[in-house]
Amino acid sequence: MRVQAALACLLAFALSQAGCTVVRIQAPSKDGVEVKQRFGIVSVSLSQQQGPVIVESTNLGAINGYSGFSLGFRQETLAQVGGCQIVLWIKTNESLAELNRLLADKTDVCTIRSDGTIERK
Repeated sequence: MRVQAALACLLAFALSQAGCTVVRIQAPSKDGVEVKQRFGIVSVSLSQQQGPVIVESTNLGAINGYSGFSLGFRQETLAQVGGCQIVLWIKTNESLAELNRLLADKTDVCTIRSDGTIERK
């Protein structure tokens, strides 16, 4: 009986958490980007042939994100940049200058600036 009551409470909580999802996709084209919605959960699929893609999502409620399923609030950012061994998000120009100095001899490093522009070394 306790297990059934706990499951009923969990189900009621999950249903009460029906929320919203905002997805922002930055890509050279929408070819290879597929957005699906099933049972109120949004799924974004990217093809490997697509150029650089940044997917930002803000979620409230039942969330099936890149790092798993959860209930509540979550913000995620995912970058798919082909040919890069390392992808770094840069917040300031000073950080970018310091990074370029430190990684001057490295290749296959990509940086993503706060405005969403991608630079490949």
